[in-house]
Amino acid sequence: MDKWRLLGAGVVVGALLLCAAACTPGGEPVVTESPSGGSSPIATTPVASPSPTPTGTDALLAQLPDGATSPGLDGAIVTAEFFLTLYAPMFHTGDTAMWEFLSGEECSYCSSSLDNVKTVQDRGWAASGGEIAPEVGASRAIFGDDDRAYVDVPSHLNDAVLIKDAGTPELAEAASDTTFTLQLEFRDGKWLVQGVKFA
Repeated sequence: MDKWRLLGAGVVVGALLLCAAACTPGGEPVVTESPSGGSSPIATTPVASPSPTPTGTDALLAQLPDGATSPGLDGAIVTAEFFLTLYAPMFHTGDTAMWEFLSGEECSYCSSSLDNVKTVQDRGWAASGGEIAPEVGASRAIFGDDDRAYVDVPSHLNDAVLIKDAGTPELAEAASDTTFTLQLEFRDGKWLVQGVKFA
């Protein structure tokens, strides 16, 4: 489901569903649990910074959460959860630097989301809400036969609101729960998201 439907325009912002390549892992699964812990059932979503994200590779690497650069499944889980939390803030601020940094060239979900952000920004609309909060400790990951990691991330999505042309806020999409599956490839010292699908 796309949290940013452009209401009244006859356009749904993006075709977010499914990665271009098949995201079905094969072989004997190597399963790991989310390295995050805590007593809260829902992870808190980072507050978007009003200033642009530094865009140099070293600067972006330094902003990744602890453990994200591990080549193991623990690193894939940290990266997958972090990537999802970037979704709503980039609509709020227009800052897509980190999203682009973690997006692989095969990820149609990633590129469609960037197109959607550009549409919202170009039309002067304001977006709020829509945060994706991964459920603490619930993510699971396996390596597929292609040596890529496949991470299931059960998440809560907040109400998404869109204000067009300084008008009345419109509920773009109601809050919901879903499980995202991300396909990630470890390359150049970081995980790249090569596909996203959700139930």
